[in-house]
Amino acid sequence: MSVRTSDDPSSRLTAGAEVALKWPNLERARNLDEAEVIRSITTELSVISHPRIREHPRILDVYGFAWDKQIISSGESILPVIMVEYGEHGTLTEFLGRTQKVDLDTKLLLASDIAHAVHALHQNGIAHSDLKPGNILVVHHDTDLRPVAKLSDFGLSIFLDQHDSTKPWTAGTPPWMAPEHMTPVTTEQLVKADSEFRRSR
Repeated sequence: MSVRTSDDPSSRLTAGAEVALKWPNLERARNLDEAEVIRSITTELSVISHPRIREHPRILDVYGFAWDKQIISSGESILPVIMVEYGEHGTLTEFLGRTQKVDLDTKLLLASDIAHAVHALHQNGIAHSDLKPGNILVVHHDTDLRPVAKLSDFGLSIFLDQHDSTKPWTAGTPPWMAPEHMTPVTTEQLVKADSEFRRSR
């Protein structure tokens, strides 16, 4: 697999750094067709390649992308792969479950990290549409010397200027879906659904 990385100075990949590779798992996503799975990862690539999104310190860093051959039961597929920052502490779910006691200040700082990341998406015309603890990674921040929450998994994100408000909104994961799920929603409602997660969780 050959990996293409960005020459842009915003790429914060350093020698010896651990990275994570993300690619569609067609065997696990049997209820989706191949086109939907690939569309999900290309949507993610579009979001995290956005100049102002990739610069944001509370959104998972993307370092490069590649195409890789994967052998599955139905044959052979060439699939996109994204190289991203590695979350040392796992997802927010894993971090809170593994850490015996997380003090209130740390919880508030993590909540602030998430709010800043979601705000950045909205400011740039993007709704995440699948906000949940499993889509938030916790990394070690060398400067702040504390765990930092970073927003990830943008495969179900919606660019607001491309949203069709006449069609039912189907993105999300139970039980984290907004009440408006499966109904036509406006762009304002999409943004509100992300914001309601921030206030209620």
